[in-house]
Amino acid sequence: MVWGPMNANGAIPRAVLIVDDHEMFRSNMASAFRRLGWEVWVTSDHHAAVDVALDCHPRLIVTELRIGNYWALKLVTKIKAVSPHSKIVIATIYPSVATAVRAMRSGFDAYFAKPVEAEVIIEAAFAQACSAVAPPDDLPSPPDRLPTLNRTIWEYLNQVFVQAGTMAEAARRLGIDRRSLRRMLARHPPAQ
Repeated sequence: MVWGPMNANGAIPRAVLIVDDHEMFRSNMASAFRRLGWEVWVTSDHHAAVDVALDCHPRLIVTELRIGNYWALKLVTKIKAVSPHSKIVIATIYPSVATAVRAMRSGFDAYFAKPVEAEVIIEAAFAQACSAVAPPDDLPSPPDRLPTLNRTIWEYLNQVFVQAGTMAEAARRLGIDRRSLRRMLARHPPAQ
C-alpha cells in the first residue's frame, strides 16, 4: 500500500492519536509510532480526542479504557461519527474479560492489556478478517490454568460496573459501599 499525504477518505494514512492520562505511556507510545514513520497526536482527555478526530481524522486511535471517571466505551460512537474510517484500539491497565467483550461489541478494533508494542497494535488494528471459518481441529485449546478466585471476583465487579454504567448503581446492585467498590476496581487486576 502506498502512503500518501491523504487517502480517499480524507484521513492521513499514517496518523495516530494516543489518548491516555499516563504521561509516560503517551510519551513512549508516541516515540514508538514516530520511529515507525507515523504522524502522532497525543491528548490526556477523551473529549479532546473527539475534537482531534474531527480536525485531523487519524487513521488509528489508541486509548486507555478509563481516564478519570470517563470510559472509552462511550468514545467509540462519537469518534466513528466524526471520523468513520479511524481504527480504535484500547490499551489499558484495567483489563478484564467483561470490558474486552463490551469493547469489541461496541465497535473497537482491538483490545490490549498494557504494556503493548506499537507494532502489535498496528497489526491487530489493520488485520484483515478471515474469509473462512477455521475447522474445528484448528480451534485453540482451553487454557491450562483457570483464573484465580481473586481474578474472577475482580472481573465480575468490572462486568457489573460496565453494565450499571455508574459507580453508585454498580454498588447498589452489588450491595456494597460505593467507596469500597471504587477501591476494589482501582487496584490492578490480580494475576491469572
